[in-house]
Amino acid sequence: MLAAHIYGRILLIQRLLPLVKAATGLGRVVSVDYGGYEGIVVPSDWPALTFSVFPFRFVGHCASMVTLTLKRIAQAAPDVSFIHVHPGVVPTKNIDGLPGVFRLIAKAITWMVSPFLAISIQESAERHVFLATSASYKPKSGDTNGVPLVKGLELHEGVNGECGSGVYSVKWHCDGPGEKVVQLLTEYEKNGTMEQAWQHIISELKRVEKSF
Repeated sequence: MLAAHIYGRILLIQRLLPLVKAATGLGRVVSVDYGGYEGIVVPSDWPALTFSVFPFRFVGHCASMVTLTLKRIAQAAPDVSFIHVHPGVVPTKNIDGLPGVFRLIAKAITWMVSPFLAISIQESAERHVFLATSASYKPKSGDTNGVPLVKGLELHEGVNGECGSGVYSVKWHCDGPGEKVVQLLTEYEKNGTMEQAWQHIISELKRVEKSF
């Protein structure tokens, strides 16, 4: 269910954002999920309750939901940069927490692709530290951009197609999102889908909070 997958992280970002904005140093939010794999969203099923038989559509839907929401939040925090990243195949024990057949499938896939695609936990950590600190992923505005660029590094392209625009979606090699994703997300912002996704998440968070 999408609720646990996305709503919780958006609530956390919302609650911590004032502290991030008030920081005297670099302000940055890194969301580890499906960055770079944004796809078609289904407004008639924001929580993705009917996606169990379409796992690839689920990934695209969820990835777009996260990135669109980060874009929406960034409008009120241009001095903070937001990064949506997919970590790649990293050998951890998270798979053990999956239910039944999904755990077996995930373990089988991991076993098959690990020799070719997996990166170590240490390397994954190093890449995420880079994402969290490098000026390649600077905020849209402000003077605090991160660790200065060195030879061979340059400003990264944001999800709107502009370098250094403040909201980024990257895969495990810290690259992406690619022209197709940029076009898709730009269209979703223009046609109101981004705002619809945002309003849905906000309404769900308010509904849940009222139950406590």
